[in-house]
Amino acid sequence: MTSKCGSFLGLGVLAALGIWSSTLLAEDPAPRTGAAPNTRGAMGALSLHFVDTNSVPVPKVMCRLRRPQSGADSARPALLRNGALRQVQSGAWVIEICPSVERPYLGDAEIDIEPGKLLTALVQVREVRVGRLRMDVTSEDGVPLKQIYASSRPSRMPTLSADAVTSASGKASLPVPIGEPTLVRFFGLPNAPYAAQEREITQQEAEKDLAVVLKRKKVSAACGAHFEEDGVRSEMALTNGIPHVIFHAKGQAREPMKAYVSEGRFVFHDLPPGEYEIKELVHVFNVRATGGMRRYYAALSPVRNVTFRTTGSGKTIDLGSVAFERWPARPSKIRGAVAGVGEKREGIKIVAVRINARNERSDVTFEAVTDVRGRFTLRDLPSGLYDLDATIGGRRVGRVKRVEAWPIGTPLVTVYCTLPRSVR
Repeated sequence: MTSKCGSFLGLGVLAALGIWSSTLLAEDPAPRTGAAPNTRGAMGALSLHFVDTNSVPVPKVMCRLRRPQSGADSARPALLRNGALRQVQSGAWVIEICPSVERPYLGDAEIDIEPGKLLTALVQVREVRVGRLRMDVTSEDGVPLKQIYASSRPSRMPTLSADAVTSASGKASLPVPIGEPTLVRFFGLPNAPYAAQEREITQQEAEKDLAVVLKRKKVSAACGAHFEEDGVRSEMALTNGIPHVIFHAKGQAREPMKAYVSEGRFVFHDLPPGEYEIKELVHVFNVRATGGMRRYYAALSPVRNVTFRTTGSGKTIDLGSVAFERWPARPSKIRGAVAGVGEKREGIKIVAVRINARNERSDVTFEAVTDVRGRFTLRDLPSGLYDLDATIGGRRVGRVKRVEAWPIGTPLVTVYCTLPRSVR
């Protein structure tokens, strides 16, 4: 058996702390005469133990391993308990503690893992006190602002980052480490008329209520939008936060900018003086599919070139209503499967089930029947929301409500049914 004392990096070194290397996991084959041993990719084993400054074991610590020279680290932080054993490539490593709100510890240590050997490392950590930052977010008029996002980012402890949203009374709270430099950013939704703000939180502010006043953005220009096809105009329904206009500054090497819907109109905030051109209108479709929501984008081009110039005078430029090409009328479809629930039928696909899809807006019903694999496809649907009913012999056995069907993307749904005894 061989042993080795390792060095320890951190905030302090206890006399009892150390890093040991114990028995070989496997005998290394004897190298051939005149040949250098090949240790590339050789593996060793690492067992980690964490204690605080009073030598009390810490049961759970989030940490990661990284190479000291290149800075390359492990794939992701690994949650390790005392005595946790894992295979690690041989060589020099640095153990970095990743603090969390539940385990706010700091510390690091250097280790050297030898091929085929077990290294037991005792790492000292210190606890960081975490406070609760309480915030009151208001406008310049003293009106509480709701749905304002607060995001904290401790500069030396990024894993202690947190997010919160203000309530209807403009209040929110965030966990912040006491005595550690923390940057807190306040911002609203893209269509919110308030400018983002950043604050460096001091130790005194982290232990008391923080008053935040957000300034209102200046509206440089505004416009409505409508469809136009062969000179025929039709209105476009604008929903807050869903469609947005892409525009860019002419003659300037800048990324395209966005204007979002606010009170049924597109608004362009805080534009520097210059000439701008509207490029396209983008619709965002949230389609419910297997595994969660999927987001699709559809872009519409303006019928005519639309440019405008801002002078910085503070006056709002009214562009009226901008004409865009109509989105091509494409039929939608919904695909899915029917599965049984109950005695001995859990998850089994069911055939010959009639699916009725009712459009919430028009009340028109579309039908499909499941195939031998229990699957169905509803075709040629107008875009909108549908309630799906599964029926057997005229009796409803399952339902899925408010399935979205759009011209792009195909939602996938599963209709779970409670089967009649005659079918069981």
